[in-house]
Amino acid sequence: MIGLIITIILQLAIVPIGYIVQRIDNELGRKWCHISTGVLMWIGCCFLIKDPILIASLLVIYTSVVAILRNFDMIPDKRDDDKDNNSKAVILYGLGELIMALLLFIDTRYMLHFGLAVFTLAFGDAFAALIGIKFGKYGPKLINNKSLIGTIAFIVFAIIGMLIPCMALGYELTLLPKIVFLAIIGCIVELYAADYDNLLIQIIVGFMALILI
Repeated sequence: MIGLIITIILQLAIVPIGYIVQRIDNELGRKWCHISTGVLMWIGCCFLIKDPILIASLLVIYTSVVAILRNFDMIPDKRDDDKDNNSKAVILYGLGELIMALLLFIDTRYMLHFGLAVFTLAFGDAFAALIGIKFGKYGPKLINNKSLIGTIAFIVFAIIGMLIPCMALGYELTLLPKIVFLAIIGCIVELYAADYDNLLIQIIVGFMALILI
């Protein structure tokens, strides 16, 4: 229970920090929430909370609360003209985390696979958007108007993100070729998944990781 409380407090701390970051850059504030939510939720589920029921409860409750807060403009989001889509994105993000967290109910050794799925989305998607928005105009456009520069950024930062749970759990860098492959898979999903990327990237990368690792 203490781990659950600590995780909730850390997650709630994301919001005011997001507002501070938003004053620097609107999209940066939104992506700060995107990255920190994924990272803290993985840490909480894997290291602080031992009860599977509490893990599931945390993900469901937190996702619902964040969706409501965002709908009422209480969480940074650039796309204020599409609140329904914003709430859907948050719910799909949490649903993807919940599905991958279910692996922990089976065996705690799946902490790595959970982490690879979450960090691919958290880092890859966030930096693809930030870099794509700033520099995407200098390169060609790909599928669904995604920029080549943003697509490359997704792969690079997805790899960097996936290395974090690998190092945290003591895995060797011999996994790097598989991580690169998973980053490319995540990038392909990002190109085609449109509004459902927050869900599909986590599920597809996570289960591909189960096959490869």
